[in-house]
Formats: sequence, structure tokens, C-alpha cells
Amino acid sequence: MARKVPGASTWETIIFNDYLKTSADSHNGIGIGICPGDGTIHLAFDNHNDLLNYRYSVTGLAAGIGSPPWDASSFLPVQHYLKPGVNFTDKFTYPRFLATPEGNLILHYRSFISQINNRIALYEADSGTWTEDRRVVGGSGTYIDTAYGPSTARRMYDNCLTYDDLRHHDHLFHLAGKRCPALTFHV
Repeated sequence: MARKVPGASTWETIIFNDYLKTSADSHNGIGIGICPGDGTIHLAFDNHNDLLNYRYSVTGLAAGIGSPPWDASSFLPVQHYLKPGVNFTDKFTYPRFLATPEGNLILHYRSFISQINNRIALYEADSGTWTEDRRVVGGSGTYIDTAYGPSTARRMYDNCLTYDDLRHHDHLFHLAGKRCPALTFHV
């Protein structure tokens, strides 16, 4: 991972030597999130229907200048959970992080447990903890698409995540995918 401080001429890099990629699966995307409320950097990686591989930084690392140092020691070791003692899924795929207007962080991911589910969890900067996750899109039941007709199989690829504060304190999370209408959820 690398960063370049504004005005600097060189990049600073971090090499994590404590984790080796476990497969050659091209679906194993990397999600990087920066929580504006506490300056933590969150990484989810090497996941395609696997246990979560996740690590995060110490508070303030994203602020960029001075301490904490920009090196691997400023990150916690790899863990397979967001909340200690709670494994949301062992089929974790396609992590996406999204900052909220309040300075928190949403993790959106896909989980395959008997059916495909798109799920979210919320990282709260004030406490430095994750909430329980919840399903926002499920793969069961019949969905009626006005252009394509009824379908009992949905495999949503979440390519458009947004979060806005257009309704003052009624915050909405928007999700859209290929051949899927926009969906809106209260967070």
C-alpha cells in the first residue's frame, strides 16, 4: 500500500509480510476504506466465498503527517471477523467501503449462504466498533423486473454504491447493479 503526501515528490509504501495470498482467483478483490471520523484505514482482501481477511490501522493514520508511522506496525494483524467473537459469514466476497457524512464507515459485501445476500455493517468512529451486519438484498423469492420479467435468481454485482444526506437526518444508502434498479435503504 502506498501514499503520497501532498507536495511531496516521493511515495511512501507499506509492505505487509505477515499474510500470503491464498489463491489465484481473480475475483479476490481488495476493499480499502478510510474512516473520516477517526482516521483509521480498513482493508478487506483475498476473499471470494472465503472467511473474511481484514485488518485496520491505528487511529489517525489516514491524517498522514507525523505519528503514527506509515509502516506495517501501524496496522493490527489480519483477523477473520469485524466484531471479536462474531463471524458474520465464512462466504465473504466483494468488499466495498463507503464513508458516511457523519464520519463513519459502511462495509458492503456479498455473502453466499444457501443463497446470495448483499449485506452491510457499520463502523462507528466514536466507539471504534462494528455493528451487527444486516442483509440489504437477498437472492430468494420472486423479483419482478419491468424490463426482463420475473426472476427467482439474483446475482447482484454492486458497482454503484452511494450514501447521501439529502433528507437531513434521514440518511439513505443507495445500491445499484447491472440489470437491477436502484435500491434505497435506511442505515
